[in-house]
Amino acid sequence: MKRTYRILGALVAMGSAAGCSDAPARAPVEIAQSEARVVGVGPGGLPSFVTGRITEAPLPASWTDPALDLAPALREITPLFLLSPSELRLGQAWQDELGYGHARFFREVNGLPVVGSELLVHVDAEGTVYAANGEGFGAIGIEPQPSVPETEARAVALEGSGVREAVASRLVYVVPQLTGQARLAWEVQVEGRDGDGQPVAERVYVDALAKQIVSRNSRVYTAKYRRVFDARNNSLKRSEGEGPVSDAAVNAAYDNTGVTYDCYWSWFQRDSFNGSGARIDSYVHDSMDGNAYWYANTLNFGDADSQMASPASALDVVAHEFSHGVVEYTANLAYEFESGALNEAWADVLGASCEAYGDGGAPSTDTWKIGEDVYTPGVSGDALRYMNNPTLDGISYDFWPERYLTAEAPSDYNDMGGVHTNSGIGNLAYYLAVAGGRHPRSKTTVNVSGVGINQASRSFYRALTTYLNSTSSFQSARLATVLAANDLYGATVANNIDTAWAAVGVPPTWLASGDAVSPLSGNVRTRLYFGVELPAGSTGLSITTSGGSGDCDLYAKLGSAPTSQSFDFKSESPTTAETISVPSPASGTWYILLQGCQGCRDFSGVQLSVSFDEHHLTPPPKPSLPPPAPSL
Repeated sequence: MKRTYRILGALVAMGSAAGCSDAPARAPVEIAQSEARVVGVGPGGLPSFVTGRITEAPLPASWTDPALDLAPALREITPLFLLSPSELRLGQAWQDELGYGHARFFREVNGLPVVGSELLVHVDAEGTVYAANGEGFGAIGIEPQPSVPETEARAVALEGSGVREAVASRLVYVVPQLTGQARLAWEVQVEGRDGDGQPVAERVYVDALAKQIVSRNSRVYTAKYRRVFDARNNSLKRSEGEGPVSDAAVNAAYDNTGVTYDCYWSWFQRDSFNGSGARIDSYVHDSMDGNAYWYANTLNFGDADSQMASPASALDVVAHEFSHGVVEYTANLAYEFESGALNEAWADVLGASCEAYGDGGAPSTDTWKIGEDVYTPGVSGDALRYMNNPTLDGISYDFWPERYLTAEAPSDYNDMGGVHTNSGIGNLAYYLAVAGGRHPRSKTTVNVSGVGINQASRSFYRALTTYLNSTSSFQSARLATVLAANDLYGATVANNIDTAWAAVGVPPTWLASGDAVSPLSGNVRTRLYFGVELPAGSTGLSITTSGGSGDCDLYAKLGSAPTSQSFDFKSESPTTAETISVPSPASGTWYILLQGCQGCRDFSGVQLSVSFDEHHLTPPPKPSLPPPAPSL
């Protein structure tokens, strides 16, 4: 029987790739002949996050047609990601409160959209492109000629959904997080109710050449102009400005959506979930008793059942579902694997922040409990999830090397690749960023200096709205929150937030001599990338893996990220003990790939170590200064 997750997520059941250093990230990695630096690498071995003085662009305040204004800069930026400017279509552009400009571009190849491929460009107030990031890049060498008929693809997408008809379909390219390799696919929209009466709204991607599901993305997320309806007859019960009615669920939904709206406006200057003052519609008495979800710009709440009081009566539950709407209108994190876990985590993060706002602005013990007011009301002190100690709920993970891993396509039965189970990693990182301290189960020795809820919440919100994209990973989230914190508050706050991610095991992207990153874990689809910058004159580069169990392979390349087919050095023993030695390495940026291999055992508990001898020319002695004149 399918196990359905209750509250706060995408009505899916239980079901990403791999580990990490206690130390925060150090200096970023340089791109040759550029002032830009790679600080993140995506699944395909291409840069996913680049920072530095990349190029110049018109001042954001002067933008009139952002697509044209940024066209010269795009010609400089796109080669870093192996993209062509002609493939990019502007999605949105905006100027933030710092005077910075941001543009989100979506990709189109052969006249078809490339789902999971987008590029964000960031320009400071002086006209410097200081960052660019995205996922799903690389050449697409597939002609747009499907061999699977559209009708057959729709039938495949409907199998097991409990819904009889697909509402729409179109031909696209898709870059699944499972493989990172582009596929020609039919995107089939499936909407309706399944046999249990639960809402279904999915975009299912069926390979147009192989007739198999390669990816699926739920659009139902379970978790100031308000309207509240009775879902039993779609009747309007209360509108903005009207007084309480006799229905307690209606009043609770009205009140809690009001507090959530006020939180977003006061703390983040955001006008409703879409940022443009959208009406907030809620439906109570939904047929899914004991649950809540976000769908089609509405909040939906069932009634109480044997385990739950009325979900609409819990502020953090309401704020969580509302926050799914915010995610949808910003980064639009795909509801599968790591991006889906970040979707759930950010809904918890912002929902808990709004609960703190409603309690006077300061966090309490209950801030870190999700749904504590409605979950098993007869049991004191329990909750659906625990942000400060995620494993207390019995299903969540709190340490990235131990997260739920699957090599199967996302489905209801594997929690869409772990979107709920792995959200605890982001939740704990946020708690530590706010409150400070150590990992609750001592998985690392990192001691985090908390920055408080005001600075942490604004940093995480800015990361979501400015730097994350639809297929961001946990490593990208670490980079995004650090960059956002640095924008707002400077290096000290940024370093503290970076340390919070280190405490929960999310690895840095680049390493220095003497660094050891552990424990690393993964399966056949795991690709872990790192960068090492070697100064001129360095000798004896050594890259090793050791310890743990299973099997992994190691690759290294100068100047660009390696793959298992393109590398300068490799080590592929049938164990976790791999060694790459380069006695006289060329100076520059070396990229390292640690990955699982086809047909090999999963690996866990592995340590990656990097070392080299750094030699510098000895500068001439400084001339001695004359003695100071005697003081009067």
